Amino acid sequence: MTNIEQQRRDAVNELRRAHDDLELRVLERTEELARSIDRLPQNSDQDRFLADAMPQIVWTTKPNGNTNFGTDSDANGNINADKYTGSNESADND
Repeated sequence: MTNIEQQRRDAVNELRRAHDDLELRVLERTEELARSIDRLPQNSDQDRFLADAMPQIVWTTKPNGNTNFGTDSDANGNINADKYTGSNESADND
């Protein structure tokens, strides 16, 4: 066997080891991601409980400024501001 053939075989074996290592890492990361996704609803429920327990208004917004979470909010994230401001937006619009 020539030196070039040996180098080629060594390179192929190294590529196989690297491929197998990468496949294992992808599998581990995929499993980790699946576990994280499974915990999301639980974390969201805990966050809402904590936010609702505070006497302040708590909210988060998307980058465009639209509210996506708030205490005393509906499913769309719209906060019931009347409760805190004493105003009635529908009356103001009449």
